[in-house]
Amino acid sequence: MAAHALKTRNPVAGALRHGNHRHQVVSARKGRGSYTRKTKHKARAFD
Repeated sequence: MAAHALKTRNPVAGALRHGNHRHQVVSARKGRGSYTRKTKHKARAFD
């Protein structure tokens, strides 16, 4: 709920926070594989 409110107020901050959360989950599940490539792509687009 809190994340949603943040995303609604600040799209950039919300996206960054969401990316971080997903990043950890994917890294823990897949480890160091596709997650690295996807992170670079998304990180560049968001940055």
